[in-house]
Amino acid sequence: MKIETNLIPEMTIEAFADQHGLTMQVTDRGANYLKFCEEYGGESHRYLANFKNCEVSDRGCLVSSYGNGHTAAEAISAYAKKISEQHLVFDAFTNNRQEFKAPRFVHD
Repeated sequence: MKIETNLIPEMTIEAFADQHGLTMQVTDRGANYLKFCEEYGGESHRYLANFKNCEVSDRGCLVSSYGNGHTAAEAISAYAKKISEQHLVFDAFTNNRQEFKAPRFVHD
């Protein structure tokens, strides 16, 4: 019997970014945000990460997506899990629009 297997590609989010020339943005939310979260019982993650000018195409709609973390590395890791195997759209409303199917992101 001949079997043809088509596996989902796997790579790190860093390798994917390098392959496509993408920029990861990591934002420090600051002390006021953390204080607000503590006062109102919300979960406080100091950092948020996402690819610059990137949205996820979800059933025909563009949705912003980002990862949260107590450190920049945690935020990037959370983002990688969230966008793994998703349809990514960059610069959606420009002449430079690009679309990629994200691979399954794995950790080093």
